[in-house]
Amino acid sequence: MSLSLNRESIALLYQFLGRRIVILASISVLVGFALFAVDIAMAVTIQAFFRILGLQAGEKIILDAWLPADNLFVVISLLLIAGTARGVTTWLMAYANGVMVVVFETRARRMVIGWALGTRGARVSEVTTLYNDRTISASNFITSTIGVFTRVIVAVLLAVSLINISLKITLLVAVSLALLVPLIRWLDRRISAASHMVHGQLSASVDRLLV
Repeated sequence: MSLSLNRESIALLYQFLGRRIVILASISVLVGFALFAVDIAMAVTIQAFFRILGLQAGEKIILDAWLPADNLFVVISLLLIAGTARGVTTWLMAYANGVMVVVFETRARRMVIGWALGTRGARVSEVTTLYNDRTISASNFITSTIGVFTRVIVAVLLAVSLINISLKITLLVAVSLALLVPLIRWLDRRISAASHMVHGQLSASVDRLLV
C-alpha cells in the first residue's frame, strides 16, 4: 500500500515538474559533485604551490604520491586548470538553476492560465496570486530544495575530507558555524513573516481595485 502510494506520489511529482525540470535537477546535482572534486583539486594544488614557495616546508600534502609537488610549472598549470574548471562548474550550476527557474515558471503559468480559462468561478485576484507570487514561491522552493540536497551531500563529503586532514580545525569551524544557527533562524522567521504580510496585502489590494 505504502509502496504504491510512494510510486503514485513520485508519478504525480514527475508530472507536475515535467521531464525538463527533472533532467536539469539531475544535471545540477552532478555538477555539485564535480564542484566538490574541483575544490579538493584546488586545495591540493594550492598546498603544493605553498610548499614550493617554502611556506609549508616539510609537510606532505594530500595525494602526494601522484602530484609532482617539486615541479613549479606543473603545479601552476594544475592550479590554473583547477581554477578554470571551478569557474566553469560554478557557471554551469548557476546556468542550470536559472534555466530550471524559467522552465518551471513557464510551465506553471501555462497551467494556471489553462485552469483559469476552464474555471468559471476563478477570481482575478486568485489567478493573479497563482500566476505571480505562488509560481515564483514554488520555483524558489524547488531550486532551494535541489540546492540543499546537493549541498548536504557535498558537505558530508567535504566534512569527511576535512576530518581526514585535521580533526581539531574541523571541529572548531563546525562549532563556530553552529553558534550562528540561532541568528540565521531568527532572520529566516522575520523574512518569512514579512513575505506573508506582503503577499496578503497585495492580494487584498488587487481585490479592492477590481471591486
